[in-house]
Amino acid sequence: MKKTIMALFMSGIIMTTGIPVLANNCRDTYLPSKVVSFSYSTSAYTELRDKTDASSHYIYNQSGFDLWVQSLTSGDINKTVNGRAIIPSGTQRRIRNTIKESGYLQCKLGITSAKSLGLAEE
Repeated sequence: MKKTIMALFMSGIIMTTGIPVLANNCRDTYLPSKVVSFSYSTSAYTELRDKTDASSHYIYNQSGFDLWVQSLTSGDINKTVNGRAIIPSGTQRRIRNTIKESGYLQCKLGITSAKSLGLAEE
């Protein structure tokens, strides 16, 4: 009896771990072709995207320098959890935001260079 219960339990684990989990990515957006400097007045911006759920942004920094990134509404209101995300060069990170929860329908990323403190902020 114990073997039967254990077999059913293990098959349930295998069934649930075999289901793929998909992120809500529609497509990749590359760093805009603009000089990115350490200044808010010269931020580079990704194109506006529709925000259909409360998912995070995901970024892969292949720029060669650390980035300071903010999740912005179409009106440039910063909705990044903790105000910003520092993305070290060569890393992939999740950027938590409250854009959809705040009632906005579109978003973009504002990007400048940053001096990393060596901390992975997520």
